[in-house]
Amino acid sequence: MAKDKTIYDKLALKEKMLMMQKARGMKTLQEELTRVTSIKGQLQAIVEDTAIKKGETSVRELRSSNWYSAQIHEQLVTVENRTEFLSEEVGTQKKHIAEALHRHNKSLEKADERRRILREEREEKAASDVPRINRARADR
Repeated sequence: MAKDKTIYDKLALKEKMLMMQKARGMKTLQEELTRVTSIKGQLQAIVEDTAIKKGETSVRELRSSNWYSAQIHEQLVTVENRTEFLSEEVGTQKKHIAEALHRHNKSLEKADERRRILREEREEKAASDVPRINRARADR
C-alpha cells in the first residue's frame, strides 16, 4: 500500500519536471522572438533610409539602390516568417505548459485523495481493533 501512496507523488514530480523543462524552452523562444523583432525593426528603418532620393541620380546609383533594396526586402520577408513561426511556437509551448500544469495538479489531487483514503482506512481499523469489552463498559 505504501507504493500506491507515493506513485501519484512521483507522477506529480515528473509533471513538474516536464513543466520546468518546457518553461526553459519557452524562455529561449521568447528571447529569440525578441531578438528577431528587434532585427525586423532595424530592417524596416534601413528600408526607410534607403529610399531613392529625388534629384539627379546615375544609372549605377539606381541599380545599386535597387539591388540593396531587393536584398533588404528579402531579409525582411525572412525575418517576418521567422517572427510568425516563433509566435506560433510560443503559443504552442504555452498550451503544453498549461496542460502539464493541469496534469501536475490532478496528480497532486489524486495523491491527496489516496492519502486521505489510507488515513480513513487506518482510523477505521484502529477503531475496529478496540476490544468490545471496553466499549460495553463505556456505554454504561
